[in-house]
Amino acid sequence: MNNTVTTLTPLERILLLNQYRILERLGDTDGCNTLPQIILALHEGYISHALNLIQKYIDDPVPDSIQEEVRSILGMFRVVDPLRSGEAATPLFLGFSKDTEEEHYHYTQFLSWAGEEWNESLVPGRDYASDHSVLNEYRAMLRVYRDTALPLHGELDLEDRIRILTEAPTEVKRIAMQRGLLPSA
Repeated sequence: MNNTVTTLTPLERILLLNQYRILERLGDTDGCNTLPQIILALHEGYISHALNLIQKYIDDPVPDSIQEEVRSILGMFRVVDPLRSGEAATPLFLGFSKDTEEEHYHYTQFLSWAGEEWNESLVPGRDYASDHSVLNEYRAMLRVYRDTALPLHGELDLEDRIRILTEAPTEVKRIAMQRGLLPSA
């Protein structure tokens, strides 16, 4: 973890110990096979050992800047892509590379699962894995998008949509052309 905790107050230790005991009794280990060791270490006072075990169990936090960037990209696609949930057409948003844009990819997957705010942009259960890196092209699209003056009703005119989509990854351009959102080359 980025902000490593090295000690616990007696109250924090008791609260954490009780939480882990409850998890153990409920059987809610969520893949944590070191739960008994964490409980014993907290009980016996081996705080640094317990905290090391806990840190292996919990993922590092995704930086706020990455979360904001993903939300900005999704917000842009919400405006650029007039597709609404329930329509049969292929959406323009491809997702992110699992290999090179892992944090972006996982946050997008989380939003598709938990983010009602993104229901019109993300289909729950769909895997938003691109087979190649797309982040630099999404960032170029965002720069153009931010330079447009969106009307109050939040729709783009054809010229602005074309300027933004010109910066898109090749696959997005292909889908946009098939859907008539971008003129054929």
